[in-house]
Amino acid sequence: MPEPLAPAHRQASVPEDEAETAICRRGPVLHALGAIVTCELLKFMQQTGRLISALVLPLLWLMVFAAGFRNVFGIAIVEPYDTYTSYDVYIVPA
Repeated sequence: MPEPLAPAHRQASVPEDEAETAICRRGPVLHALGAIVTCELLKFMQQTGRLISALVLPLLWLMVFAAGFRNVFGIAIVEPYDTYTSYDVYIVPA
């Protein structure tokens, strides 16, 4: 029994070259990725607790590491600096 043929619109759109196949598949993949990213960003912005924790947690970790490495790491006295700079002063901008 012969295999059923694919619909005409699918037969015409099937590329013969693998590079063309990758290009044709990239469009729907990027479209789906964009939809997922948009959906996640909307959910993220509506959940204020998640938004606040996403902003506060990196600062908290920065303070914890700065306090922990205060006596371990530091920026040595190297030109053009005149003094020793502690890690907590170095890691916190401004």
